[in-house]
Amino acid sequence: MNKNKCLQCSEAKGQGKAVKCSQCEFFAHANCVSIPEEVCNLLDSSTNLRWFCDRCSSLGPNIKKLTSSVDSLRKDVFNKLSTLNDLNANIKSELENINAVIESNKEKLNKLESSDVFRGELNTLKNDMKVSFADIVSHGIKRHTDDIKAEVKTVQATINDAKQIKERENNLIMFHLPESGSDRVDVMKILKHLSNNVVDANLVHLTRLGKNQTIILDRCF
Repeated sequence: MNKNKCLQCSEAKGQGKAVKCSQCEFFAHANCVSIPEEVCNLLDSSTNLRWFCDRCSSLGPNIKKLTSSVDSLRKDVFNKLSTLNDLNANIKSELENINAVIESNKEKLNKLESSDVFRGELNTLKNDMKVSFADIVSHGIKRHTDDIKAEVKTVQATINDAKQIKERENNLIMFHLPESGSDRVDVMKILKHLSNNVVDANLVHLTRLGKNQTIILDRCF
């Protein structure tokens, strides 16, 4: 758009009365925008009166709203910056306090490290730790050794039981065998009658039970 042409008729300013928009600074013929000559004279002679064209007038509410939003955001930003400044000041103060504590502890630590008492206590603690560790290892080994011994005894008992069961597999029981004073001879006769391969060495042990009627042949064959 050309500022030298009327906003309404697009003609040059010419000789007639004209008004200029206080916002966009475009002009319009007074007759084109229906402004009386008296009003035009007041606008020309006063610095407090303003005229806005239709386009700028329609943008006015939006501009005011936008300006209000910008002002609100500006205030919010300033408030947050103020809060951040306060936080920075607090953090700086806390850091200074922490540094002071660290320096104080460094001095105490240096004094302790240079102290003979501290060194003696430290050595004592190290020795106690060594003894404690040795005791723990010793107790652990002893406990495992006892467990192993118990397991060995259990295995040995199981083996002995199995051995006895195996030996008793060859036991024989004879009922109603008359007592003659020579049970071994009588039993051998019976065994040899049952098998030609029986010899005296096969009869390991002989026991008579009850009322001299029952004979147990222990570990026969």
